[in-house]
Amino acid sequence: MMLGAASAALARPAFAADPGATAFVQAIYAAYNGKDAKGIPLDKDTAIRRYFEPSLAALMIKDAKDAARKGDVPSLDGDPFIDAQDWDIAGFDVAVNPNRPNLICSATHQ
Repeated sequence: MMLGAASAALARPAFAADPGATAFVQAIYAAYNGKDAKGIPLDKDTAIRRYFEPSLAALMIKDAKDAARKGDVPSLDGDPFIDAQDWDIAGFDVAVNPNRPNLICSATHQ
């Protein structure tokens, strides 16, 4: 019985992708797909709050306001979704990997 309990404790929990979360991520990267894609503008506080966890969004907003007040660029200088300022993404795949649940998207750049 102890062995069974130990085995159960060490087993990885099953990871099931939330279809809503997957669709959310697909919608984000669809905005970057193609030659003339506009991406996701994060120039308003409401947009930042839509895409990021509340405490992270608050930090991003504060940093942007502090930087603007100083006439400087914020710490996050570039697009956080693709880690770039310029892009040409030819395609992307969104898939949940149970071994790497935090990595769900890969893109093909041209």
